[in-house]
Amino acid sequence: MKRIYQLLILCFPLLLANCKTTKYTPTTFPEKQIIFGDGGGFSGVITEYTLLENGQFFKKTSLEKEHQELKRLKKKEAIKIYEQKESLRLHKFDINHPGNLYYFLRLTDEELDHTITWGAGDYNLREEIMDFYKVLRALIKTQAMDEESKKGDK
Repeated sequence: MKRIYQLLILCFPLLLANCKTTKYTPTTFPEKQIIFGDGGGFSGVITEYTLLENGQFFKKTSLEKEHQELKRLKKKEAIKIYEQKESLRLHKFDINHPGNLYYFLRLTDEELDHTITWGAGDYNLREEIMDFYKVLRALIKTQAMDEESKKGDK
């Protein structure tokens, strides 16, 4: 019996290590990503956000060289967003209707790199795609509120 306890004590750290979520950097991003954002207008600046399946969240603008890591989402929340993306089957839509101000969704995985772009005044995006984009944009607002509350705490 003592041997079993010793074996469990030795194996427990290995079990915990296997549960740890991988932390990515922009140079080691996995192939599976949801990238979204906007661009254009007077300044022409493009702002893109990258959400990984493990919940890591990054921001990059065309004015910056580096990605900025934002507050991580709970893994369950990120997985829910990825499941919603899958149900939309966005890769089946060929949407390329940018305007002066435009918005985009880019989906990548091992087999796919697909972007949809919209913003033209004469183009109406499918409602379910716009709703998904709003869910993604709400993540940014949550980030901004968290940053404001941190500043207030200081």
